[in-house]
Amino acid sequence: MTPTSATRNHGVSQIHRPGTDHRSAFDSGRSPPQPTSAQSSNPTPVLTRPTARIAPTGGLRWYTFIDQYLTDGYTLTVFARRVLLDGGWGTRIDSPKTIAHVATLRGIYADHWLARRLAESDEILTAPATISTAFDEERRRVDARVKRLTRSRNAAIHGGTLSKEACATITDLAPVLAQDALNTSIWARVTGRPPEAYATSRADEHRQRIANLKNGGDLTNLFTLTP
Repeated sequence: MTPTSATRNHGVSQIHRPGTDHRSAFDSGRSPPQPTSAQSSNPTPVLTRPTARIAPTGGLRWYTFIDQYLTDGYTLTVFARRVLLDGGWGTRIDSPKTIAHVATLRGIYADHWLARRLAESDEILTAPATISTAFDEERRRVDARVKRLTRSRNAAIHGGTLSKEACATITDLAPVLAQDALNTSIWARVTGRPPEAYATSRADEHRQRIANLKNGGDLTNLFTLTP
């Protein structure tokens, strides 16, 4: 299993070593079953059990687990990307530093196609009330996608009808949530903490960052917990 990406303090690639068998990070200690030839040609099985072997807590329904432990962190990430026009700059930017200069960039790019989006971002970041409203709207969009993913997962498991159009709108979401759950399980093992305790501490940090943003806290809470 070779990681393809890294996240701050939680990226799998930070602990990967060539030849390392990461199966010990799973409670079962067994390799997941290999897909059949029929499954290999069908992209929908990825929707069925993205957290089946890696959920840090037992006994929770699939949707409840995602909502309790993963959704806040994912929403913070997509909200930060939205207000910083992720992908629109054509180059890498230092997001935590850029967030403090959106108003300045709005003036610099006044005649650029980014001008309208920068104006929207500047208005969102103007006050805690506008940040709160925009964040809540982002959360509603994320919730709608998670529910769509849940319906598609249930249809795939129980033989219901799968919509290709619906699946196309969540194919990026399913692996991100699965990777997040996997990272949580691995880092709990690495740090020697019970998986549930580690997952809860991360979820609590995400909620505190959201509360800080809504109450006028430092905008770097978009990326890391800041008093």
